[in-house]
Amino acid sequence: MRTECPVCGERLPESLSSTPVEWAEVATAERGAIAQANAELRAALEEESKARRYSAHFRRCLDAIDACLSGLEDLHLANLPIAQVGGCQAAVRALVAETGEEPPASVRTARNSYALHEALLDWESAVLDALVPRRRELFPDLNRDWDERARTRRHRRRGHGSLKVVTG
Repeated sequence: MRTECPVCGERLPESLSSTPVEWAEVATAERGAIAQANAELRAALEEESKARRYSAHFRRCLDAIDACLSGLEDLHLANLPIAQVGGCQAAVRALVAETGEEPPASVRTARNSYALHEALLDWESAVLDALVPRRRELFPDLNRDWDERARTRRHRRRGHGSLKVVTG
């Protein structure tokens, strides 16, 4: 039994015979394993690229919602709320043009800027839930409504009139 390759003279492992046919089979098997590894690598890279595009889309959507929320908050701080449906619908149309997403019904049907602000916060929360699937598990306080949260109790200040002044 020969232990060298007849073509290149490389030393073969003892478990292999030195016939050219078996040497070619080993080379073919190695090429098959390399091809399979390359295919797995391409699939993993494609999956990562798809995940990046998916999260980038949600980030653009979040940025647009956040910009709209900031604009509404600026209007509210300036005491200039949108009091008509047409103004809210114009803001929603601009948001749809920027995100490319169809907003939820509560955003589309908001009648004033306060209702639109609340609906946008809900939409933003839903987008964040889609972007970070375990977000509600990681942050359990997000599952409670604002009204259910514990409130700090205010203590009354005692007036100075309740103290007795003793003169001597």
